[in-house]
Amino acid sequence: MGSRNSTEDEPAGWQVLLEAGWEGQAGLKMLTGGEPLTWILAQRLLERGAELWNLYGPTETTVYATGKRIHKDTKITVGRPLANCTAYVLDKHQQRLPMGSIGELFLGGVCVGAGYLNRPELTSEKFLADPFSSEPGARLYRTGDLARVLPTGEIDLLGRADNQVKLRGYRIELEEVEAVLDSHASISKSIAKVVNVGDDDQCLVAYVAPRDKNGVDEADLREHALRSLPWYMVPSSFAVVESFLLTPNGKVDRKALPAFQFPKPLEMERGVEVEEDCLELTVLHCWRRILNRPDIGLDHDFFDAGGHSLLAMRMLTEMNKKLSARIPVSHLVEAPTARKFAELLMPTKAVPGRYLVSMQPEGSLPPVYLVHHLLGDVLIYRPVASQFAPDRPVFGIQPPVDLIDRPQPYSLQALAFDYVGEILKRQTAGPIHLAGFSSGSLIAFEMARQLENLGIEVGMLALIDGEIQVEGPRMPTAVKYAKMLVRKLRKIAFKMEDELADGPKQFFMKRFRHLVLQSRVRALENSASNGQITMEQALLLAERAYKAEPYSGSALLIRFHDEAWEYGPDPLMGWSGLVKGGIDIVDLEGGHITGMSPVGAPTMVAGLRNSIDRCEAAIAMKKAAARETSPVA
Repeated sequence: MGSRNSTEDEPAGWQVLLEAGWEGQAGLKMLTGGEPLTWILAQRLLERGAELWNLYGPTETTVYATGKRIHKDTKITVGRPLANCTAYVLDKHQQRLPMGSIGELFLGGVCVGAGYLNRPELTSEKFLADPFSSEPGARLYRTGDLARVLPTGEIDLLGRADNQVKLRGYRIELEEVEAVLDSHASISKSIAKVVNVGDDDQCLVAYVAPRDKNGVDEADLREHALRSLPWYMVPSSFAVVESFLLTPNGKVDRKALPAFQFPKPLEMERGVEVEEDCLELTVLHCWRRILNRPDIGLDHDFFDAGGHSLLAMRMLTEMNKKLSARIPVSHLVEAPTARKFAELLMPTKAVPGRYLVSMQPEGSLPPVYLVHHLLGDVLIYRPVASQFAPDRPVFGIQPPVDLIDRPQPYSLQALAFDYVGEILKRQTAGPIHLAGFSSGSLIAFEMARQLENLGIEVGMLALIDGEIQVEGPRMPTAVKYAKMLVRKLRKIAFKMEDELADGPKQFFMKRFRHLVLQSRVRALENSASNGQITMEQALLLAERAYKAEPYSGSALLIRFHDEAWEYGPDPLMGWSGLVKGGIDIVDLEGGHITGMSPVGAPTMVAGLRNSIDRCEAAIAMKKAAARETSPVA
């Protein structure tokens, strides 16, 4: 179903596009998977493209096993098995059930993987001999999903047979969340649950029964969870209950849980807020509705209150409509509370720099500047920026809002020139420390070149998993292609290692999000010539037109392990012929998408700090040597 005019994203991603005002594209084939597609979302998408396909399949079936083209006003299912795939709904004895009966879904055919690396027990539990196939060695994969076969032959998914759920594309084991919460000293028992919060959104919450009457410190409990769980498995809100009803066999009766009640606003806060500025209240009311947190006040952090990138885009879309404005996402990074966010929007407030976003204001050491990537925002740097407190400020660099209004061709050199000028308005002398992730590394590199040409001392230049398309090291063609093949195989092997480390529940979304990002870039490339230029397309065109020239300074190259760069034809990702002062390499866990997660931020910042310290020490020694050799007046 692939074509030059197709785009793939999970339902949550399509929802964000719609809320951002996306009007669709003629002839577009839309693919979605990774989480349930709602009927309402399907109808909205069908109005904006030619075809909509709903795909299904866990990682263990590499990746899609069933699919269906969705038509207007029809039932949403995952369709029938794709070519060379089979699907069966079986009972607890693994016998086929009649049409319409509910059972567990098993997948078979050539799509079924070999099993889990070095996990024989889990492999034997999930991968079973296929009694319905005449092929020698044929196997079935046990999905854990409840389903039924409709009279049309299509498969109707009904949820999980266990307590695994999906939230915004991530697989979440509720028992794993509960085990971590139960390990807190103040908790007797907890139950995690995904609840609806309106407008096709959901959030993870937890019911907790405390050990004593002193209640629960929600901030402490959330911090405790973050030490053991990825951020998306930490509940956004907690409800305190005295005890849980039990089933006859002594387990918590999840069906008897009361409707989750989000905290109510504090009376004291209500009294204070009526005297606050009208714009502040407009922002606050919007945030309370988007986050479904009526308890938050003017000084609560958007992200700490359960916000994430999808809700951020939804909030900005709503505020842009209310105020008839174009508010950049960087405003939320710089001002994550309703009070500060409103201050940035106030026309009486001095307008901050067009490009610089204060991400971590604490400290007196020379700041670090983090350059946006292809998608144009700096939200991805938020976990990294916070790690530099309290001694070194961090600024994000965002693209100009009016970039798409500028005449073409778009120039990366011109962007870098503007960013350098903005930096020099607040910092007139070096060292200036730069870092960029992915395509942001190209902009950071060009900024370092321009600063050097101006005679400004450049400190650290960090190129974070950013490849530049230049002629690599010379080698026989056969050797080059052999190395490319080895790298590809290594990448596959490393992703399988992820299953060993994290289990299959994470693996699918890591791969899926990478495919989504690739499809977004392809879509930008394919549609950049239709006259409807977006910010992302303008940045992509500037990147494609960039012709790099050498830089005499040094650089830090951060590579992510799962990308297997060291096994390819150019382990230095194209930078070896451009960075003349030498390249230090730091290899970190993760892949191009997962490597920037909050979990890996402390390790990355440790590498950045070491590089900064070495650069500043070298600059200090250089200045000291210059003073010793300078003539005495």
